[in-house]
Amino acid sequence: MPLPRDRILPDTSTPPMPGSRIAVNLGKTGSGKTWTSRARWWTWPRGVAIDTKLGGGEGEYPGWPAHSLQELEALLKKHAGGEHWRISYRGPTHFTQAGRKLDPVADAEPLFRVLARLESYLLVVEEAADYCTDRKCPPSLRDMAFKGRTRGQALTINSQRPASVAKDLIAEAQLVVAWPLQDPGDREALRDRNFPLEVLDGLEGHESLRLLAPEGERPRFYVCRCSTPHSEVCGDPLPLPERRDP
Repeated sequence: MPLPRDRILPDTSTPPMPGSRIAVNLGKTGSGKTWTSRARWWTWPRGVAIDTKLGGGEGEYPGWPAHSLQELEALLKKHAGGEHWRISYRGPTHFTQAGRKLDPVADAEPLFRVLARLESYLLVVEEAADYCTDRKCPPSLRDMAFKGRTRGQALTINSQRPASVAKDLIAEAQLVVAWPLQDPGDREALRDRNFPLEVLDGLEGHESLRLLAPEGERPRFYVCRCSTPHSEVCGDPLPLPERRDP
């Protein structure tokens, strides 16, 4: 039986513009990160989801499908002035000519430049490590992360590889959801946010460890327990005991 709406963890299920303007989900395939971000997706009346791995499939994020940048721009021209719209972008992020080496960052910039002009909406970026690393990141995506508050922009960043995602994006997030990760580089990326790795190692089933760091408040960690990886609610969050300095 799903929990009542008022029992869902607030910082994932509501559009908290100062609470968690940027949310990051980190975990391997099947951990539940996409379903967690879907819960957030449904609470925003306006949104764009980038999930290019699915190609022409139905996609994880319901909305008008766009399979190219031109289709995306056409949908935005038609609907962006409305109060309710969602677009699932499933087309190629990279626009390349035959014989030219792929540059994921440079080739993705035209897409993020269009998205950075929109106001008051949620952008979901699946497989974020493909586009934004410490070495290279589309300038328009960084602009949304660090300056998007004034335009009412919110971000959900999903990745299987925390070590490969730009560290400043993870550091900027007010909500970080992590499932158990074994790769040393991934664990180091979580250590940078002061994640208690001993707690992460002790999770079972579909539990996740969540950092809530609302602006102006003391960061707190919570363990959230889901009965299945496809659960859109995490049950009652269990706060960790306060750490005491020796």
